[in-house]
Amino acid sequence: MDVKDLPRKRVVIGKSVKRVSLQRYLVSKIAYFPEKVVERDIWALFSNQLFLQEKALREQDFGQKFGSSLEDLSKILKSLNLSSGVTQRGVRLMGGRFQEVLVGFLVPKRNYQSWESRMGSTYHLIFAEPEGVKKKDLPTKSRIGVGYRDKGSTRDKAKDGSPPWQEIATRVANLEREIEELHTLETKNGSAIETLQRARLLNSKRKELDRIKGVH
Repeated sequence: MDVKDLPRKRVVIGKSVKRVSLQRYLVSKIAYFPEKVVERDIWALFSNQLFLQEKALREQDFGQKFGSSLEDLSKILKSLNLSSGVTQRGVRLMGGRFQEVLVGFLVPKRNYQSWESRMGSTYHLIFAEPEGVKKKDLPTKSRIGVGYRDKGSTRDKAKDGSPPWQEIATRVANLEREIEELHTLETKNGSAIETLQRARLLNSKRKELDRIKGVH
C-alpha cells in the first residue's frame, strides 16, 4: 500500500514521561492482558522502541543498563509474522514471547495496576494535520452523471475508507527491518556508486517512516 493512502496518525507522548518506563509498561500490558491491548498501544510500542534504540546508541550508561533488553525486544518484533496485520492472535503470541524472553524487563504483575494508573494516560494517538490545502477547502470536484441512477456523483467507499491500523503497524515493522538491513549493508565493501545508492534508499525509507508516524 502506498504510504500516501495511510491515515496521518502519530503518537503523542508526554514530555515528562520516562520512556523506558513506558516501554516496560506497554510490554507488560501485552504480556499480561493482551485482550486489553488497543491501537494506540501498538503504535506507542513501535514508536517508543525507535526512540529508545537511538538513545541506547547515544548514551553509553543507558545502553549498558537497557540495551540487552531492547535488543531482545527488537528481535521479537522483527521475528513476528505481520504480513497479515496485527491481529488479536498475533498480540497474544507477542505477549507470550515477551513473558519468555523479557522476564527482567517486565513490570512485576503485582505492581501492574499502579503502573497502569501512572502510564495509561501519558500517550495518545491523534490525527496530524495534513500538509498543504485542507481537503474541505478544495473546490468541489465535478462528476459526470450517468443517467437516472446518477452513479457519477457517488463516492467510491473503497477509496474513502481508511486502512485498518493493523496494516499501518505492519508497514512500520517492515520499514524498520529494511532500514536495519541497509545499515548492515553500509558496513560491507562496495563501489562509491553502490554506497551512494544505499544512502539515498536509506534516507527515503527513513522519510517514509517519519511520514507514517507524523514526525515533522
